[in-house]
Amino acid sequence: LGADTNLYRSGANELKTDDNLTIGGLLTVQGVSAELTSGTASPTFYISNASATDTYDPTIAFRTGASPTTKQSIWLDDSDFDKLKFGLSSATYPVLTLGTDGYALFEIPDNSATAMEIKEATNSYLTFDTTNGAEKIVFGKDLEIGLMNVDADSGAVNFVNMDISTSAPTSTVESLSIALDGTAILTVYGESSGVAGTLQNARVGIGTTTPAYLLDVWGTSRFGSATSTQVVFGGYVQSDIIPYADNSYSLGASGYRWSNIYAATSTVGDLVFGNDFRITESELPAVAGLYIQNAVGDKLMTIDERGFVGVGTVTPARALSALDSDSPQMRLAQTDDSSYSDFQVDALGNLTISLSGDEMIIPDDNLKICSGGACPAFAGLLGNGNLVVENDVFIGGNLVLGDANTKTGVFAGLQATSTLATVDISGVKGNNPVVRRVSVYIDGDPGADTNVNCRLGFYNSTSTTENNLITDYYFNLTYTETDGGANAGETTDTVDATAGLAKYDLIRYLGGTAENIRLVADPSDFGLTFTALAGAHNDNTGVARVAEITNLFQLYDADGTNTIHAKLENLSGLNNAVNINMIIELQ
Repeated sequence: LGADTNLYRSGANELKTDDNLTIGGLLTVQGVSAELTSGTASPTFYISNASATDTYDPTIAFRTGASPTTKQSIWLDDSDFDKLKFGLSSATYPVLTLGTDGYALFEIPDNSATAMEIKEATNSYLTFDTTNGAEKIVFGKDLEIGLMNVDADSGAVNFVNMDISTSAPTSTVESLSIALDGTAILTVYGESSGVAGTLQNARVGIGTTTPAYLLDVWGTSRFGSATSTQVVFGGYVQSDIIPYADNSYSLGASGYRWSNIYAATSTVGDLVFGNDFRITESELPAVAGLYIQNAVGDKLMTIDERGFVGVGTVTPARALSALDSDSPQMRLAQTDDSSYSDFQVDALGNLTISLSGDEMIIPDDNLKICSGGACPAFAGLLGNGNLVVENDVFIGGNLVLGDANTKTGVFAGLQATSTLATVDISGVKGNNPVVRRVSVYIDGDPGADTNVNCRLGFYNSTSTTENNLITDYYFNLTYTETDGGANAGETTDTVDATAGLAKYDLIRYLGGTAENIRLVADPSDFGLTFTALAGAHNDNTGVARVAEITNLFQLYDADGTNTIHAKLENLSGLNNAVNINMIIELQ
């Protein structure tokens, strides 16, 4: 068609040109499988209204060699919802698929270290590695993402991993940090061991990028949200536990208490208070215990394993031992220490009790002072409020006794040997009365010198028979007439208290025989006191001696009949009648 175009028909369905062809208008190719090619047997470029497998898949294909496997194609796939696909050919899987609804799909080859890459010049930003068994996506630059979720029920997920190469030097830091605004919050830390690409010193740091422990937290931390939240520590604390502020926090609470607190034996000051006082363990190897020490280390109090408490001593010998050589070891005080009782033991073991008041009272109890390890049995005490002294009692001042009941007997006109009379003392001071004093004397003037031998008995019976005798006393009463004056013409005599009087002691016995004993010493040492009206006396009035029993003794109503009686007997015949008075004081 024209000499210049060399456009000619070649075959039944081909129109060819051997030179360049310029078309100024619309080129229309008709036919189901029409193609527009570069005109060679293996064209490097062609356009077809049908693919190799589908009549209705328009295709644009490129290739650089004779083999069709190197061809790259773009085609429209009417069998896949008219998706536009890019790939090696329509007969193979596409690399890129675009749908009419915005759908996009990338498919990359299997088992390839660089199945897909995104680069800036030669700098790789993103690489897809499909190497079998080691598939991964490699980011060559910083990655900024939003919320990242892991599929539900994914099981144990190895979330982030950093390999350690065999060429990494020993102690090279290998760490991963999660940061906010450039500040690392959580760091997973490790160091290369230098052996076969292994790791050492694996740790986690919160608030630090160089953790020194398996978990190292810097800054204020909180475990649990309330007392109902359990926090469990399975290991051991290897450092001091120090509160953030002084005197601000508690260890436990009234309803949340520790069951046991154990302190080390070798630590001095196991429990230290704000004033530097402390509770420590005993240093004594034989007896375990606790010390309470002051700020300079003095051991103020000791409690040992026996329950013994020592104040001022670390070796208490009793349940409570107080040691102080300079001042009283113990004070019992009332309110403000102005009223007190001090107890002090001296170097000889003597006890001194010093009272700020005036009285030492033992209410509703007995006081016993005994020699040796035990007090003798004394069954006759009435109730409480009694004092028992095993040996002597020395009283430097006056002895004042309480109120007593008095029973008297007056025996008149006595002359012949006979029983004088009895005095009923039953029930005066209970069944077991204490006799405080007995006085017997000749009353009145018998008209001549008189000597009366007497027996005073106490009986647990109204019949006063000898089988009911509790105790008895023998003594002598005398009356001495004055001689009409010491000198001629005098009308009064001066009579000595005991001059010219026979001295007899009381003989106390429980059954058996007793007799008068003449004494040459003052009989008061034996419990019997003789008195007379010493001084000036009118002539012919006489002087009577009073026999007194002043030793306390108790009468026991063994059968509980409450029938104790006192009986006075005359044991001698008298030349003239006499009157005798007897006074008995009972307490």
